[in-house]
Amino acid sequence: MAFNASLRIIKHMNDDHSDSIVSTLNAQHGIKDKNAIMEKLAVNGYFASSKGKCYFLEFEKIVIHLKKIK
Repeated sequence: MAFNASLRIIKHMNDDHSDSIVSTLNAQHGIKDKNAIMEKLAVNGYFASSKGKCYFLEFEKIVIHLKKIK
């Protein structure tokens, strides 16, 4: 995944879809934090920071093409 594309996606998710990050963190790790943010994107998920810690949140499927990220 191109570095610039990753940065754009991370910014977009943090700016416009933070509720999805918060919900996924709660679903996968049982952590409720309305201030959680996406930090790093990978083909199989992303890292989110919450309350000073970093957590990996898995996608249902591996994402190879940018158009498949949802």
